[in-house]
Amino acid sequence: MEKGGKQMDYEQVVTLVQTVGFPIVMCGALFWYMITQRTAHKAEVEKMTDALNNNTVVLQKLAAIIEGKSNVGD
Repeated sequence: MEKGGKQMDYEQVVTLVQTVGFPIVMCGALFWYMITQRTAHKAEVEKMTDALNNNTVVLQKLAAIIEGKSNVGD
């Protein structure tokens, strides 16, 4: 676990659990994990959105090329 950018050692975690209780410490740890995962997921979704948009542009260009060639032969 990290606190303020510094690594927490075993004694600090034990003291924290003894002071406020295990459920509260776990809620804090799970909240931190959730925020970390949300940030990572947001970056993944942005990359996927960019890839999807690029694919859409390419497919539109291919469709225009195919339509143009099929009209020429008619």
